[in-house]
Amino acid sequence: MFINTSILIHHFRQNHHILQSRSTGNPSLCSLRIYDDLTPRPGHLYIIRPEQLAFFDSEEENIALLCCGLTEAPDLSLKQDYILLRDNLDLTTLCNELNDIFDLYNSWEAQLNLCKNGIPGIQKMLDISRDILRGSIILSNFHFNYLAYTRDFENSIKLIREKHNGQTPPYIAEELLTNPDYLKVQNSRNIFEYPIHDGVGTIPALCYNLFRENEDEYRARILFAPDTVPATEDQYYLLDFLARKLNVLYNETSDYSLPFPSFNGLRKGILKCIEKAPSSISLLAPTLKEVHWNPTDEYLLLKFTPYFLGSNKEINAVSRSQLEIMYPDSCAVLYEDNIVLVVNLSKNKIHKRDIETDLKDNLSLFLRENLYKVGISNHFHDFSGVHSAYLEASAALQIGNIKNSMFWYYRFSDYALDYILDKCKEEIDSRSLCYQELFTLMDYDKMHDTDLTNALRTYIECQFNVTHAAEKLFVHRTTLLKHLKKITQITDIDLSDIRTRIHLAISFQLLDETEGK
Repeated sequence: MFINTSILIHHFRQNHHILQSRSTGNPSLCSLRIYDDLTPRPGHLYIIRPEQLAFFDSEEENIALLCCGLTEAPDLSLKQDYILLRDNLDLTTLCNELNDIFDLYNSWEAQLNLCKNGIPGIQKMLDISRDILRGSIILSNFHFNYLAYTRDFENSIKLIREKHNGQTPPYIAEELLTNPDYLKVQNSRNIFEYPIHDGVGTIPALCYNLFRENEDEYRARILFAPDTVPATEDQYYLLDFLARKLNVLYNETSDYSLPFPSFNGLRKGILKCIEKAPSSISLLAPTLKEVHWNPTDEYLLLKFTPYFLGSNKEINAVSRSQLEIMYPDSCAVLYEDNIVLVVNLSKNKIHKRDIETDLKDNLSLFLRENLYKVGISNHFHDFSGVHSAYLEASAALQIGNIKNSMFWYYRFSDYALDYILDKCKEEIDSRSLCYQELFTLMDYDKMHDTDLTNALRTYIECQFNVTHAAEKLFVHRTTLLKHLKKITQITDIDLSDIRTRIHLAISFQLLDETEGK
């Protein structure tokens, strides 16, 4: 990247004594050269000897000069930026030090260029820029919701959100509406100074508005709080560079891959659908269209419940925003002390094969760090299916937490059969639901000390494959065929009938649950 004189001044101040310097912020320097008395080329830093500096005369302003070994500050009338050092450095040492500086910022730009669009990419940009800029960096949208921030500002963000249930604090909202100084900077396209709130009070900061292409209203704002105040000239330059990189990513990021404003109608629509399936999906279509969703998109619903019942709504509100950032094109609502997240898979571009990886990695990490468990519905292609999907996720949570209490997430597809069995037992006793001839076979086993019931169970578990079932029972295939023939003689079980086979399989499941196996 191109750097300027102010950046060089900052680095040289760390290890050397600067006798005199001049920085206009104008030169964009790409590399260094040793001055050879020829006409200087623009865009370069020139290392120049004192005797050459005494006679230097050039109209080229887009350069900078560096001179070492001076004992006193000279009287210069140069058009160019310059740095004069008292230290007498040998040329090799000086060149190595300058190359390290250029390499540092070129490496930073290379890392920024690798960041992908979306909040995760923006967050990475902030993280790798924190040490370069020497201060906290925050990205806020125009509703003053914090979208991304460096970790050192994390406690302040949590304090703001926990105090105000994830909403914009009243004192900030009042300032946005009434402070004339704030209104003046709404359309600024340059860096400006403005205080930011840290949950306790205000701190001085540099700000930069991000605009969409061909739009005059700012859509997001970078807030930079330097470690030491006031901010230095090089921090202005570096923040401007970072902001322009961020603006490219932000332009490529859909508004609806960002957290939805709290007042958005989609949240209300989801809450209504959770309680009751809509009578007409066409009535919800305008709300979905507003966020570029379609009623027939593919959706997934996740229900998050706190691992500890004492978790409060404030923490849920913070986690809700965090989930919306993790899953672009999603919308989360708070419902009965739980978080319900609806993800638009058609817009999100999450492939089915990637969901398993995401569950094991990103989602599992979130669940462990924030102490939630989650129930996950089947995919559905009709937004009115939110109601049914919520019931699926709730059932998966309830059943999964009993059967696999050490797990963090439960998919309804893994517990659908358990749900069917639980439902069918609500009004009728389990034994009455079983295939009744099965009890005839069990009584025969008791009277004759045989094991025909187990042979039948194994035959069913092996998907009615005689060879596999015989191997599992450690008997000859012919022996098992004789057992199956005996079973049909003792009972009226017709093993060729598909309905009978299904009924028998369910019967064994019901008996296992009744006997606590």
